[in-house]
Amino acid sequence: MEMIDIRDSEGKPTGRTVPRSHVLVDDEFMLAVHIFIYRQDHRFLLQKRSLQKRLYPGKWDVTGGGVQAGEDSLHAALREVKEEVGLTLAPKSLIKLTRLKRAPVFFDVWICQHEFSVDELKLQEEEVDAVKLVTSDEMLTTLFDKEFPDPGYREVVASYIRKL
Repeated sequence: MEMIDIRDSEGKPTGRTVPRSHVLVDDEFMLAVHIFIYRQDHRFLLQKRSLQKRLYPGKWDVTGGGVQAGEDSLHAALREVKEEVGLTLAPKSLIKLTRLKRAPVFFDVWICQHEFSVDELKLQEEEVDAVKLVTSDEMLTTLFDKEFPDPGYREVVASYIRKL
């Protein structure tokens, strides 16, 4: 059974650990990670969420998931990428862009350049139905237009991409 650490409204662990299925109430928060992976050619990896997923089934997304109890954000990001698409990333290659608060979840947003081919990816069937490589503009449009209309989040990612 997957366990998570309960966090307070500032994102700090409270010392309480509960099953992932626990319904968060009042000032209870969990921590999750989103990882934007791109290659040197500036093409980004998007993955299509499994139709079996409770949230956003069949939608295009970046790699991500919940931080497990006792785990830090960086190691959760590394684990999620390995589990969902089979890539092993170097810890030093990840850059934390921001932490966003969207009750009842804090999202740590990571970005990483990593050279890979789509053929080498090993998709976790319970999580991922398909993958594709897209340009930065396609990625920003796909992720932030309709499904996640969050201009603040989009601007954090877009601002970093403009510097590439």
